[in-house]
Amino acid sequence: MDQRDVEAGIGREYFTNRFQLDILKALLSRTKLRETASILSIGCGEGNELEVLKRYGVVDVLDIDGEAIESIPKGDYCRCIVGDICDFKSVDKYDLIVGLEVLEHIVADAKAVECIADCMKPGGFFVFSVPAHQFLFSSHDRFLNHVRRYSSKGLKSLLSGRFTVAFLSFRYFFLFLPVFLSKLVNRDRDAGVEAPKLPGFLNEFLYLLCRFEAYLFGLGISLPLGISLVGIAKRRT
Repeated sequence: MDQRDVEAGIGREYFTNRFQLDILKALLSRTKLRETASILSIGCGEGNELEVLKRYGVVDVLDIDGEAIESIPKGDYCRCIVGDICDFKSVDKYDLIVGLEVLEHIVADAKAVECIADCMKPGGFFVFSVPAHQFLFSSHDRFLNHVRRYSSKGLKSLLSGRFTVAFLSFRYFFLFLPVFLSKLVNRDRDAGVEAPKLPGFLNEFLYLLCRFEAYLFGLGISLPLGISLVGIAKRRT
């Protein structure tokens, strides 16, 4: 969840944020990590994903926003680092690095990927999500300080130098058409958060649709279309 979404009042019960945790569980189930793994969460914001990650091992957090990190309960992580992943170096290497909605904020994303790989053990996993399709780039992306959106081909190319992509899929398959039409109509409006406030029953219905996608990801089934990409990359030995 982007910090600006949080500031705009999109809370943890919103279907997209609940779905993010389901995706993380599904992807982690495919890594077969032991429960004592060393984990780094980058760009963690308020740390929503830590409730899942801490079940798999010892978690360090890294974010460029010190105020956001301060809001995370101290029991959810071992070590807190305020800084940029492009400048981060670690003597201790990680079994797992998680970057949800991170790479799209970084101008030098290739350097970020190199730094992520350098901080990992050989054979370690990088679990990620990024917005998809540059033609969907809109005022919402500008509001969230996104530099770009990704194609599956471009993302694979970005990771290919140091990683083998073990799983990659689009997500929000069911929402592609309404989101595409919304972005087309509102492309030039003033920047802001696009996610509408939803009545409880609709929020729950959309969550159940998305949860089915997470179930498919857990089975290793990829979706051919969506508005963002999720995946697992394994660092080459």
